[in-house]
Order: sequence, then C-alpha cells, then structure tokens
Amino acid sequence: MDEGEIRELAGRVGGVGDLVSRRSPAYRIHREAGLTDDDPRWFAILAREPRLVRRPILETDRGVAVGFDPDRWAALLAGE
Repeated sequence: MDEGEIRELAGRVGGVGDLVSRRSPAYRIHREAGLTDDDPRWFAILAREPRLVRRPILETDRGVAVGFDPDRWAALLAGE
C-alpha cells in the first residue's frame, strides 16, 4: 500500500494506530524514538515498512477489520 491508501484505510478503522502491528520489533524501535500511536509520521513509515501493518485485513461492503477478531469477521461476512 502507498501512503494514500494507508491514510484511507486508517480513516475507515479508527486511526493509524489501529493499523500498526505492536508485536513487531520495528514498532518498539519507533516508539522508543518518540512516536505515539496517533503520530501522522506512521503513514510514511507504514508505506516504507509494510511488515508493520497489522494483518490480516478484511474489507467488505459492510466495513473493514484489521487483525483477526472472529466476532468482527463473522459480522462482516454475514450474508456474503
């Protein structure tokens, strides 16, 4: 994803902080450097370092889920 796509997705899920994989060692490095979860610099970082984007991403006409949440996925896939 490019920076624009990441911005669009972040707007649909509640912010850039919801896209960042907090389990990644690179996440810890950026946090130690002073980035907060809502820092707009994350958009460029996620575009450059796609391994930092939480996965899987499910997008349907009902909404978007980032990361696996069985209840959220069931709600998005109901009636598909």
